[in-house]
Amino acid sequence: MSLNTGDIIEGIYQLEEKVFVGEQGQCSRWLADDITSYRRSEVLIDTIPADYVADLHWKADKLNVRLAGQSADCDCRYIVWDQNPTPTPIVRYEPSHLSNPIRKRLASLIDSLPVGVHETLVAQDFPEYWHDGTNGILIFYRKVVATLPSSQTVREIKEHWKQALFARSMAEPIPEIPPEKAMPSPSNWPIFLSVIGVLLALSVYSLRSQMGPDPVASQSASQLTAFRRAFEQGIVYEKKGAYPEAVESFETAVREAPASETIDARLDSLAQAYATYAQAECTRYHGAGSEQLYFIPNQYYHYAAILSRNHTIHTCE
Repeated sequence: MSLNTGDIIEGIYQLEEKVFVGEQGQCSRWLADDITSYRRSEVLIDTIPADYVADLHWKADKLNVRLAGQSADCDCRYIVWDQNPTPTPIVRYEPSHLSNPIRKRLASLIDSLPVGVHETLVAQDFPEYWHDGTNGILIFYRKVVATLPSSQTVREIKEHWKQALFARSMAEPIPEIPPEKAMPSPSNWPIFLSVIGVLLALSVYSLRSQMGPDPVASQSASQLTAFRRAFEQGIVYEKKGAYPEAVESFETAVREAPASETIDARLDSLAQAYATYAQAECTRYHGAGSEQLYFIPNQYYHYAAILSRNHTIHTCE
């Protein structure tokens, strides 16, 4: 539902005037009254169109945020500024376009997310990162009450989120791939994960450089374009942790793929990279006794099965 002048958010803030109109999916800013105070006080509220998500929490860094939350009535999230708000509403970071200093700062903020002794994080829902264009950052993330919470599980989930932050952008230069080695020991995980990132980037790079403008004369340019778009979009979704969207994109890529040995090789290369990553993650979580995180390697087993055109999907057991 769209917001209008006079609407009340969460029974506290009555909207008086929209002072900034954001683009679709971005923030808008309202002048509002806090109608619960003894004397009405004016506040500024940013609203973000978003579906209601249970157990959503937030953490602000270098932002004067009084309150952040969400409202099921308006299908939006809201940010109430305490004082000296940002000049314009905050905008969402695109993980694939982050600089390394920002990635490191977000990783540090992930480490600092408060999790109580009877709580745990929701691993499959990656945090959302928002910024004010200068130095302020706001993170939305999910955590729930757990019957038997484990501090080790919380640490592993945070590591999983941080690894996703440092997934390589497809636009970055592609370094030389090291010689193939045996499955790394736990102490070499950072190196191994970086190699996986290189393999994924190389798949996209090779796809662009080797296919050429028309690898199969009998195939239309529109089919090749559809394949490329779906293939690359699948990788983008995978890096964002958007599992259903990645599955849909990879299935489209396989369906639209022209008959070409070069394209088959690219699909098989990415499938092998995902299968290798899934096996490594499964081994790690199995050794740590973290069965609740098996869904992570299972997602990559699913990607590998789609790209390899294999109807048998391996699972972590």
